[in-house]
Amino acid sequence: MFSSAIGQDSAIEALSRAISDERVASAYLFAGPSGVGKRTVALDLARVLLCEHPERGAACGSCPSCKRTTHCPEVHQSLMLFQDILRPLAVGRGAMMSVAGYEKDQEADYLNAMAVLADLGLLEFSPSTGAGPRQVDCIERNQAAVFDKADSKVVSLAAIDRSVDLVQKQVRSRSDLRPFRLAEHLFRNTTAGLYQGTIKIYLIRNVLQQRLSNRPLLGARHVCVIDDAHKMLEPAQNCLLKTLEEPPHGTVIVLVTENPSALLPTILSRCQVVNFERLSTDIVERFLAERRGFEPDVASLIGSFAGGSLGRAISVNPDELINRKAIIADVIDCVIERKLDDVFAVADGALLQGDSSRAKQRKWAIDLLDMLLVYLRDAIVRREGPTAEEAMLLGDDPDALSLSEACTIDRLFRLDKAVRRAREKLDGNADIRLTLETMLLQCLSPLPQGRKPAE
Repeated sequence: MFSSAIGQDSAIEALSRAISDERVASAYLFAGPSGVGKRTVALDLARVLLCEHPERGAACGSCPSCKRTTHCPEVHQSLMLFQDILRPLAVGRGAMMSVAGYEKDQEADYLNAMAVLADLGLLEFSPSTGAGPRQVDCIERNQAAVFDKADSKVVSLAAIDRSVDLVQKQVRSRSDLRPFRLAEHLFRNTTAGLYQGTIKIYLIRNVLQQRLSNRPLLGARHVCVIDDAHKMLEPAQNCLLKTLEEPPHGTVIVLVTENPSALLPTILSRCQVVNFERLSTDIVERFLAERRGFEPDVASLIGSFAGGSLGRAISVNPDELINRKAIIADVIDCVIERKLDDVFAVADGALLQGDSSRAKQRKWAIDLLDMLLVYLRDAIVRREGPTAEEAMLLGDDPDALSLSEACTIDRLFRLDKAVRRAREKLDGNADIRLTLETMLLQCLSPLPQGRKPAE
């Protein structure tokens, strides 16, 4: 029934029971850390609910609706999928090949086509190192492909048209339109529910509510999945509340979020909450080896820093991870030894050098702080004593061990607070170098007077 999902047995069991008992709620809230399978389970739920010939509560897999939700859910007429256009996406290689018309033995042609889109500057493509349709690749659309200006916040249909037209001109001489079909799917055909950064009232009123006011075109109901629902602005939440209070018959709305507290209490009260947990490091490493084709040592390295998030593990570049790991070692050494003279040199080393764009530099710095937060989480858990669940996520990195041994629990919490504050500032477009330097100085500052450190 939920064949795409990995782990999350309790969440899947609750949903399966609701489907079997025909007690599916009109609104669900899938809550849990980022990248643990909430969106995947939401799409699996949509596949079952939209199936035209369900068999004992499971999707038949062969009707037009099942084929559409399996291969290209973004263009299903009765499924609305809201997603951040710049968020990295894990895509099943077999599904993407099917969308563009590649046969099973044309995997090399598909990879070449994705390389064409990457060479044209439309997306960043991180293919699995393994082979076969079960492999999972990672893509990330580039800003230039969807925005008129670098600092724009509104997706431009004109920019998307130019991007797709560019591909068409590129492939016309080859008489192979399959790269064009890929571009259409990744850009032009998926614009209805796309947003960047925040979900505004326009999307709820002019896309969701307008679509729900019409009869379903494929299947017996409408299903709506809003990814990162915590990014809805308050006017958008209030607008959605009207739909949640009186949903059209049979409609199911799934809100996916890692931060339920950012949603209005009135929204939460009208949703049935399904909680998702972090995945064990073993599950993440096994997925990376089997579906991303990584060698065991590389899978182990990535898994130890994923923090139980499969999404984060999939989007990680192993070479970049190794570079960040070396920088984190310098940061930890600076913090442990309180090397005030090294602060500015360490901050300079933490910056992405070269002619990279400001957006890439910011993303690099944010990823660096996310990795540092993983080290701090490990150190805090070791200091306080891990629960059985936390023990599954602990790595054995020597730098994390050194951090837990050298710092008191009070200092670790202060370090964690300083890093989180710096990350929030970078999210808010603060100066990258100044933010990193300020964070390091705060990490080196002594405990407030009159406060005894906890041992």
